[in-house]
Amino acid sequence: MPVYKNASRRIGFQSLTTSGAANLTVTPVTQVSQDGSPFANTLNTPTHIGNGCWQFVLTATEMNGDLVALTATGAGLLTAEREFYPESDYTQARALKLDNADAAVSSRLAGASYAAAPSVSAIAAVILASPLNLIATDATGRVTAGNLPSTMTVAGYATGQDPGAYLTSQGYTPTRALKLDNADAAVSSRLAGSAYSPAPPTSAIAAAILASPSNLIATDATGAVSVSMTQPIPLSNTAQTIGDALNAARAQGFGQWLLDPNAKTLKLFGPDGVTIVRTFTLDSVTIPTART
Repeated sequence: MPVYKNASRRIGFQSLTTSGAANLTVTPVTQVSQDGSPFANTLNTPTHIGNGCWQFVLTATEMNGDLVALTATGAGLLTAEREFYPESDYTQARALKLDNADAAVSSRLAGASYAAAPSVSAIAAVILASPLNLIATDATGRVTAGNLPSTMTVAGYATGQDPGAYLTSQGYTPTRALKLDNADAAVSSRLAGSAYSPAPPTSAIAAAILASPSNLIATDATGAVSVSMTQPIPLSNTAQTIGDALNAARAQGFGQWLLDPNAKTLKLFGPDGVTIVRTFTLDSVTIPTART
């Protein structure tokens, strides 16, 4: 399996006595060298696994070299040697990113093909440039009477073989290795090029809005907006809105009401005389001074 540069690694080695027997008792002194530097004692001490096989962990710093050489010596022991050629470009983290290449990159939308949607201010500027949308005001800048619309919506390799040379021979160059950092998300999670539709220009949006009769604002000769005074008011609406205020005014001024002396409540009904639009709790039935 690949040996990664600057990543800690558990190392195993066979230790023999000068007579060729398995070393079972003498703890070897392990030293490490990176890229030809002087040998230095390792941070961790090896422990005996069994049958003369010992193990310990080389730290990330001790593995930070293109050639890492290891020796294990001791009194009455043969010197054990091992060497490693850590891989620095194709790291384990980059290998995991290959799972993100679950679709061809060419199937995704190219940056040059993307057109940003127009801003709200740009759309508003085109729409408001039409005389059909001018709103008449008086000298104080207030909208004149009748200007309110009736409706509105807001919206593996051989032993001793250099893994780096092997990977390069297979086309895995250091330059390509760096590109794996770009695979930081699954390709399939991006928008497919065939599924993208460019946003329409602001002029097309404005034209479509102004061409629909349902969106035209009817005005009189002075530019005042005509209001339909026959528009019905629903019995239920969102609290603290204009509709809520109109509904309350209708119930208070024209609706049926019912005083319940037992519950100390005052109920206001809609025009159907059945739907309760508001129930108040009174502080007194006989002489109420407050309602909640």
